[in-house]
Amino acid sequence: MVPLINEAVNFRVTTKSIESSKLQDVMPELLSTLPSRGTCDQALEGYLRTFEQIFRVLHIPTFRHEYEQFWTNPECAPTAFVLKLVLIVTIGGVLIADRAVSDEIRRLARGWTYAAQWWIMGPTEREAMNLNGVQVFCLLILAREVNSLGGAASIATESLLKLAFTIGLHLDPSTFHPLPILQIELRRRLWITVVEITVLTSLDSTLPLSLLVSTFKPKPPTNISDEDLDPESQPDVRLATNGIKTDCSLQLLLLKSLPLRIQIVNQLNNVHGEHSYERALEFGNKLISHCRDIATHFDKETSHHDSGQFHRKFLDTYMRRLILFVHRPFSLQSRRDPRFFLSRKICLESSLITVAYAENMNLPYGPSDDFSRMCIRGSGLFKGGLSSDAISAIGAEIITQVEEETGSRAPGSSVATTSDPLVRLSRMNREPLMRRLEHVHEQLRQIIALGRPSTKRYIFTSGVLAQIKAMEAGEDPKPMVLEALKDGLRECVSLFRELVRENGNFIGAPTPAMTDDSNSFAFEGMNWFGFDFGSLVGISFTTLGE
Repeated sequence: MVPLINEAVNFRVTTKSIESSKLQDVMPELLSTLPSRGTCDQALEGYLRTFEQIFRVLHIPTFRHEYEQFWTNPECAPTAFVLKLVLIVTIGGVLIADRAVSDEIRRLARGWTYAAQWWIMGPTEREAMNLNGVQVFCLLILAREVNSLGGAASIATESLLKLAFTIGLHLDPSTFHPLPILQIELRRRLWITVVEITVLTSLDSTLPLSLLVSTFKPKPPTNISDEDLDPESQPDVRLATNGIKTDCSLQLLLLKSLPLRIQIVNQLNNVHGEHSYERALEFGNKLISHCRDIATHFDKETSHHDSGQFHRKFLDTYMRRLILFVHRPFSLQSRRDPRFFLSRKICLESSLITVAYAENMNLPYGPSDDFSRMCIRGSGLFKGGLSSDAISAIGAEIITQVEEETGSRAPGSSVATTSDPLVRLSRMNREPLMRRLEHVHEQLRQIIALGRPSTKRYIFTSGVLAQIKAMEAGEDPKPMVLEALKDGLRECVSLFRELVRENGNFIGAPTPAMTDDSNSFAFEGMNWFGFDFGSLVGISFTTLGE
């Protein structure tokens, strides 16, 4: 099996290296790599209708004006604008329906993100110490998360936070006299976006939040559309009132839960603190209340356009993911202590709702909406209904149900058969869960076939499904799980070979680390594909998340 793993790893590394940009110059000629205006238009509109409505970075009319000027004379465009444009194209390119165009943008995206990173933190960093720099930095982190471009997002976010502090973005802009209303609102919106990105990346990195973020109590931006913000108007202009749908409505909706989310992230990332069940219930109930607020907000809308569905799914997924994280430790304990059964139930419900948002994904025929397209490319929260968190929770629930079914039989009784009414009832109840898990498994396979070398979730889900089937059949799970892992590896290698054949690229000689076959069953210490095969061979799927 080790040679098979070696080959799979070699193909995966090569596939990832193909899309990596080999920069000869740290600041490449961005203009020469920019796609046609038609492609840029599609990507820009995709970004503006989705992520910009949640993470406010731009003043849209100003950016559109600069965008038109850019196409009149691209060579004279400021570096900051060009970087904002290529990062927006990187983010919005994920949402383009034409797969060939979207893939080409992603191929170019690494060079663009490297250039942006160099401009922000390289020798030219003083040029970035302003609002433009913060905007580019926010777009850079979003581009990396939406496209799974790698890198430690939490480290970059720390730099973003320090840059925001440096230019005083955390201070109330109304005290900076005299500032036009546009500058005041832009600074407030941008500071909230910086904090939102910090909280989001801190959740995935398990790093503690900055003290200033933890005590976050800013004055919220005004609920006013971008078109109503006159660059020259002073703060005494008549502004929109709450309850009116504007370009800022979704940021304000998410802002309502921000203090709670900061508390939760601090609690989850505090390795020395005590995680009480009462606290988990309190956090969970408040998050569920915010889920209801989100549903109510979108129920008021008469339009059912794709962007509205994207926002509903994204915000709800965010809250459900936090609910899952809050209750997961107690859900795992519920297998031994029935007092925590409510956490188990809540974790299952949150996971099923999250996975349900990927139900209409039907690869290879194409995702039908923006949210599904994001799930294919994204990392962390941006994986949406295909996240390993939801997969783990559903898999753990099914395995627990099978254990309860087998444990309810008297000692020495025969293996349950399908003729047993209780067995039929139990399996019938588990069938919807199995269908969800199998659907996700197939979509993950199709994502690899599309050229996204993300194998961890696919192989892991293969093992989980094999363990469930073995337990239901009353057989030893270990051989079946090992065989499922082998089959998953073979499938990945086959898909990688096909990708290389289509791209006409040559797979180089494997590195020594990939070919060391001194131990014919050397799973111990392996950390390939981003997870430890040794733990999988130990069949520890029932302790998922611990």
